[in-house]
Amino acid sequence: MAEINVHRILPMAKRFLAKVVAPGDVVIDATAGNGNETYYLAGLVGEQGKVYAFDIQQQALTATAQKLGARQIQVALIHDGHQNVHQYVQEVVAAATFNGFPKEVSHPQGM
Repeated sequence: MAEINVHRILPMAKRFLAKVVAPGDVVIDATAGNGNETYYLAGLVGEQGKVYAFDIQQQALTATAQKLGARQIQVALIHDGHQNVHQYVQEVVAAATFNGFPKEVSHPQGM
C-alpha cells in the first residue's frame, strides 16, 4: 500500500477550506489538538464567524486557547467529543475538519 504524503494533502485541504469558508461562516474543528487548525479556521471565518473546537483532553483545549490569543473571542472551546456536536451547534455549518495541521504548516497571510 502506498504511503500518503501529508505535506501534499494538507496544503490541498487548506486551499479547499479557503474556497468554501467565508467571513461570517460557522465551522467545526472536531479535534482541536494543538490549536493550529482552530487558529487557521478562525482566520477564515473572521470576527463575525464562529469556530466550534472540540477535544476530549483539557490540555489540548488549554494549548488551543493559548495559540488563539485575541481570536479566542470567536471560538467556542468545547471539552467534549465531536460525536456530541448536535448538543452545541445549532447553526448551518460551512465546513468541519477532523485532523489537525502539523506545527510546521503555515497560516494564511496576515495571521
